[in-house]
Amino acid sequence: MKPIPIVAALLLSAIALQPLVVIAQAQKRADPFADLNAIIAKQQAQINAINAKITGIAPTPIPTPAPAPTSDVLTQFMDQLEAIKLEVINGVVADLAAADGDAATLTNPSDPTSFRDPIAHACYPAATKFLQSFPAAQPLQGAPYDLAQLFQRRRDFIAQVKAGLPPYLVVGCSGLLGDEVKTFITIMGMVGVKIGLAGATALLPALAPITLPALTVVP
Repeated sequence: MKPIPIVAALLLSAIALQPLVVIAQAQKRADPFADLNAIIAKQQAQINAINAKITGIAPTPIPTPAPAPTSDVLTQFMDQLEAIKLEVINGVVADLAAADGDAATLTNPSDPTSFRDPIAHACYPAATKFLQSFPAAQPLQGAPYDLAQLFQRRRDFIAQVKAGLPPYLVVGCSGLLGDEVKTFITIMGMVGVKIGLAGATALLPALAPITLPALTVVP
């Protein structure tokens, strides 16, 4: 056996572990919007380049995965929206209230606008109002016969997202959370709804229209 293939195999095995390390490091970052796919693709390109130098074979281009259809994104979002519990919303609202109490502390008692953190203070109440508009946060009538009510409230919420985030949320949280997409991702993440950048942009109206789902009752 020639020594070059053995060395090449060991080198490639070591390099192949780098994407896993990169993913673990990226997950620890505070920025929830890091593009892990881009990082992995870059590492794979480096591996392919090294392989080409060793073997003399040109690397095969890595195809870019197609974005998930809007209908799939909507279905996944609806499933997660249905799983949100009122207790979770109440807990997040209480947390936001405590954080807002800190942000709204006056640094100059004689000045009613001297908030310790005016940017955060503008966002926390707006985020609270948005969370309290979720289907799970609305009181129901005639429980346990509330299937149609829950379904309709999910449709109402999706229609609201289709029309764009409420102006009070966009204006209130843009300084703290960023643009409309990042604001949506962050606030949904507070209640455990995981939606990536591609999914959020597919749901928001600027990029893709949403067809409201039909009612399906399983006996």
